[in-house]
Amino acid sequence: MALFQRKQFEELAEVKAEYCISIYVPTQRVGENKESKLTLKNQASKIEKELTGFGLKKAEVNEYLEPIKKILDDSSFWRLLSDTLIIFRNKDQFVYKNLPLTTPEFSIISDTFYLAPLLDIFNQDNSYFIFLLSLKKNKLYEATQHEIAEIETNGVFPDNFHDSAGYDVVQKSLEFRSRMPGKEFTPFHGKGEGKDYMDTEMLKYLRDIDNGFKEVLEGYQIPVVVASVEDIFSHLKGSASFKFLYPKCVTGNFDNEDILFVHQKANELLQPYFNKVKNDKKERYLEAPDEMILSKPDDVIRAVYMGQVDTLFVEKGSHLWGEFNEETGEVTFHDEREPLGNCLVDFAARQAYLKNGQVFIEDKENMPESHSPLNAVLRFQV
Repeated sequence: MALFQRKQFEELAEVKAEYCISIYVPTQRVGENKESKLTLKNQASKIEKELTGFGLKKAEVNEYLEPIKKILDDSSFWRLLSDTLIIFRNKDQFVYKNLPLTTPEFSIISDTFYLAPLLDIFNQDNSYFIFLLSLKKNKLYEATQHEIAEIETNGVFPDNFHDSAGYDVVQKSLEFRSRMPGKEFTPFHGKGEGKDYMDTEMLKYLRDIDNGFKEVLEGYQIPVVVASVEDIFSHLKGSASFKFLYPKCVTGNFDNEDILFVHQKANELLQPYFNKVKNDKKERYLEAPDEMILSKPDDVIRAVYMGQVDTLFVEKGSHLWGEFNEETGEVTFHDEREPLGNCLVDFAARQAYLKNGQVFIEDKENMPESHSPLNAVLRFQV
């Protein structure tokens, strides 16, 4: 499952048309989102006034707003949201997404869509794997903070304990489990006939899992987060030789595969891993010679357009209004946004990303140089 993909971003970034509407509304994952619904209603009213002010007739304005009003009227829509509702609308397109990113409430009408906050989804090398492990089934997933997809392993891993241990052992396991109602069976405790044999077969099962990691994930140097009951995971961790097994697991019985819950919990476990990439880039900025960094906005904008920027730090929620002349490289700033005017922070962020730079959206206090909304590390000296 991909929540938002680079291709979708690129398609939106290519759009240049009259009256491109962009709306960002913070939402809650639980509850009826009454406050968020009111926020969208107010944003829709603001958009309506702006469109009317541009000289559009009432019927034309209603055409732009109709799909937004349908969202407002759909009570079921507001019960299952993520962290931000994002809407893009022009005469020919209507795109809306619920995305797990945090951004301020905002709306704008321009000749392009406002996309900078979306780059928080793509701004890190944050790939990892999730492995659902139980006695009944095993599945491997590739994930980032915002995407997850199942990987076909073609029988490299045992499908379940039965697949590795054999029928006779499973029968004995089931008899042992029947004396422990209401729990995921883990044959490492207690005494009874066949226990030693079951322990041996369980260790074989976990060795098969370990060998599967080494075969399927050869060459990858990123974490594998296991989702499992604690007892099985502790024995896997104790016996595995695979180097990239994350030391903590998502604890629980996931035979019913609540993979979105597992994904959320895995992201929480891996925050130190995710933050390392960003912190390494900041350190590189702070240690770089002066000729390899830029913080003056007009210099950053020109360098981004020329493809010179390797890493761009963008102050969250910041705006610089004006124009960039692509032919002359001239940057003009305005004190206030003009009707249908563009944000040059958004321009810089999307250009950096589309030209294969990394873009980090940061609060002002976390910027390498907080006096500027744009801090850049260059690929080569200007």
